Amino acid sequence: MKRVFIFLHGAEKETFLRLKPKEEESIICADSGISLARKIKYSPKKVILIGDLDSVSKKDISWCKDNKINIKKYSPNKDFTDGDLALALACKKYGTKIQKVVLGGVSSVMDHTLGNIFSAIPFVNKGHKISFHTKRQRIYLIREDLIIKKTKSHVISLVPLEKIIVSTKGLQWKLQNEIIYPYKSKTLRNKAISEKVEIKISKGILLVIESW
Repeated sequence: MKRVFIFLHGAEKETFLRLKPKEEESIICADSGISLARKIKYSPKKVILIGDLDSVSKKDISWCKDNKINIKKYSPNKDFTDGDLALALACKKYGTKIQKVVLGGVSSVMDHTLGNIFSAIPFVNKGHKISFHTKRQRIYLIREDLIIKKTKSHVISLVPLEKIIVSTKGLQWKLQNEIIYPYKSKTLRNKAISEKVEIKISKGILLVIESW
């Protein structure tokens, strides 16, 4: 599936390169996420910067101007984050057939982390495929079946945002038409025993967290 990358604050070069980006894939940067685009020397024609620019360094602004980066500037007095803007732009510009791969935005700052993840829910409900990536984790928001490859020995946690029926393959503790709830910890810290994990769900939103 084709992809568009979204760089939030804290996006890392190592994580980006691990995803083996292709030259034709575009990047949408939310504010300081532009720093990584500059460091990896990505094609300026494939980069968009969006946000209020309050956390963008002078060096990055200069690079954007020199390379004629497409900049969409917003007032800092707004009711949504720069990450919201980047995700909304990606979904509007590329539609549901292009996967949205988010780098950064997941850290020890819990309000930002939860806000970034939960802001993706309305787009997932409209059929967009969105995942968050860090050095040690992949986080998927899904409302349909998911297959994860190259997972053996990885830790897989399933966090339902509502009552959901789940079946799995490739996990140490297999689930078969199991009803799971947001306030139960039963589906946390499972272990992948196969190179491929399959997760099937009923209607609803499920947060799948893969750690290694």
